[in-house]
Amino acid sequence: MQRWRQPLSRLLPHAFYDKLLDMRKPLSVSLLFLLLFVQSTMLSQAAPPLYPLPQQPAWEITSPVANARLRGTIEIRGSAYLAGNFSRYYLEYAPASAPEAWVYMDGSPNEVIDGLLGSWDTTRIPDGSYFLRLTVVKPDGNYERTPLRQVVVVNAEPTVTPTPTETPTPTPTVVLFTPTVVVVQPTAVRFTPTPTMVATRTSLPEVPSSITLPDMGIVFNSVLFGALVAGALFAFIIIVNLIKRLI
Repeated sequence: MQRWRQPLSRLLPHAFYDKLLDMRKPLSVSLLFLLLFVQSTMLSQAAPPLYPLPQQPAWEITSPVANARLRGTIEIRGSAYLAGNFSRYYLEYAPASAPEAWVYMDGSPNEVIDGLLGSWDTTRIPDGSYFLRLTVVKPDGNYERTPLRQVVVVNAEPTVTPTPTETPTPTPTVVLFTPTVVVVQPTAVRFTPTPTMVATRTSLPEVPSSITLPDMGIVFNSVLFGALVAGALFAFIIIVNLIKRLI
C-alpha cells in the first residue's frame, strides 16, 4: 500500500491529493446509496399494486337503496373515482318538497372505491321524503353527479316489534301396552359358499397430455434482476479496489 501511495503523492499536487483522501468515504457512501436505489427501483417495478384500481371512472351511491326507510345515523356507501382527474367529492340532501334546497352532508378530498363515502345523522331533520346526490369535482372545476336517490326518514315512527304467538299446550296421551307373545321356531341353516377372489387389472391413471410450464416472463424478470444486482455489486467492488490502489 505504501509503494502505491508514495508515487501518487509525488505525481499529484498536495491539495488535490488531500481532497482525494477526503473524498474516499463520501464516494463509498455514494456508491452504496446508488446500489440501494437500483435495487429498490427493481423491486418497486416487479411488485404488484396493493389493490387493482378500476380503469374506468366511477361515481355512484350503492347504499342506502332507493325508497329505503332510514332512522338514526346512516352510512352512505359507494364510489367516487375519476382515474387521475379527481379533486374532491361531497354529498348533499334536499327535501322532496323543495328539491332545489340542497344541504351539504359530508365529503372528502380522497378518492373512494366501493367504500364509505360519509355519514348522515337523520335525527337532526324532520321525518319525510328526501333526495340524495353525490358530486365528484375535477381539478378544472367541472364535475360529475349521480342521479337523485329518494329515501324516507322515519325517526318518529315507532319500531314495529313482532307479536309472539302462543304455543298450545300438548294434551298428554295415555298409551296402553299390550303384551305380545312371540313364538320362536327353529330355522334351517343353509351353507353359503365362500366367494372366490378374482384378480382384476387396475387401470393406471392417465398421464396428462400437456405439461404446464412456468411463466417465462416471471423467470426472465427474476434472472434480469439478479444479473443487475450482481453487476452492481461487482462494479462497486472494482471501484473500491481501484480507489484503494490509487490511495
